[in-house]
Amino acid sequence: MRRQSLFLVYIFLLTLTAAAAMLHGWRRIAPVLVRSNAQGGPIWFKSRGISSKSGSKFDIGTSDPAGCGSRLGSKGSGSSYNLKSNNAAVGGATPRAMGDISINACAATHPRFELLEDVIISEYGIRQFHYRHSPTGAEVISVVAPDTNKVFGITFRTPPADSTGIPHILEHSVLCGSKQFPSKEPFVELLKGSLNTFLNAFTYPDRTCYPVASQNTKDFYNLVNVYLDAVLFPRAVNDSRVLEQEGWHYELENMDDDLSIKGVVYNEMKGVYSSPDSIRSRATQRALFQTNQYHVDSGGDPIVIPELTFDRFRQFH
Repeated sequence: MRRQSLFLVYIFLLTLTAAAAMLHGWRRIAPVLVRSNAQGGPIWFKSRGISSKSGSKFDIGTSDPAGCGSRLGSKGSGSSYNLKSNNAAVGGATPRAMGDISINACAATHPRFELLEDVIISEYGIRQFHYRHSPTGAEVISVVAPDTNKVFGITFRTPPADSTGIPHILEHSVLCGSKQFPSKEPFVELLKGSLNTFLNAFTYPDRTCYPVASQNTKDFYNLVNVYLDAVLFPRAVNDSRVLEQEGWHYELENMDDDLSIKGVVYNEMKGVYSSPDSIRSRATQRALFQTNQYHVDSGGDPIVIPELTFDRFRQFH
């Protein structure tokens, strides 16, 4: 139950951050979430110099060597910051242990990141650090939790304009090879060859999440690097065959047969739309939300999916 509760916290925080400031260069990029174990403080990832469209590097640094020297609202070292517990400010409070989690972890510092908040969420026994990337406005949440799993997630704001299923197809497609990892299906290779404890992606009506987890630090950073390269520099935006494979394509079994439509997402959504419960749920949602993106299906309607072109797919990314 404890592990399930902590995972639910992760999903909640990942969802919560989806509405935060987007990057200026990659306008659909939402905050990143990193969770460390209770030892060693927040874990920062290094992205191998991955750049935004405007050229800003996502080179997140390492922990503050001076130890807890940052101040809320500042980017450099300074005096102790305000510690919050249960959203109530406790000015000048001394970090202490809470249950079986040490909250003595220091906030990491980096000249490009501003510490916005340091909060103890006692209900789940975790400590949360909230940062903003100054050049772009992207927000980062780092959570210290009593769990040997190291979890990373990046969330994109992906509100669809129609029911062609672009966010869903893109979720599948970005994991079909990237600039640094040109393998046809690196996601499958990671499932088979990594030490991951969780590896997946989720498409919601207004956002797409890419979480990974591992108890092995080296494996964790490898998963992070593969996922970041996948979502920022996917092969899919330059190879229309990925859209045809994951989205939709025409298929002819025999010369005398009629043309049929196939595709990973297309077939998946045909199964979804064959469920009476699913059809009722979608009809209810369309009736409730008639003037915004919740009226359409981000997963894709099999009748509408074949209207998606490669140009629109590429532009959406």
